[in-house]
Amino acid sequence: MYAGGAATFPVDLGASMGANARLLFVSIFTMPEPAKRAAVAAVMDAVAAGVLGVGTAAGLQVHHHPLADLGRAFEAVEQGAVGKVLVDVDPALG
Repeated sequence: MYAGGAATFPVDLGASMGANARLLFVSIFTMPEPAKRAAVAAVMDAVAAGVLGVGTAAGLQVHHHPLADLGRAFEAVEQGAVGKVLVDVDPALG
């Protein structure tokens, strides 16, 4: 959830408790640069170790747009696309 978005969001407490889920919030704007780099490295290590699932294999919808269609990517975000909206800057990636 981005700070510029909704101030509140609904949570199904019963389903969350049943899944043993927890919510964590972090503001990175006040973090020193070395702490940000360490956090990114830790997440990358977790992904590489298979501990943290990412992308469609983990159930996250991913919407790719080539750089030439940057406007469509912005429209997808503005219209509330579910998942991640990615802009591929290298044509070989899209």
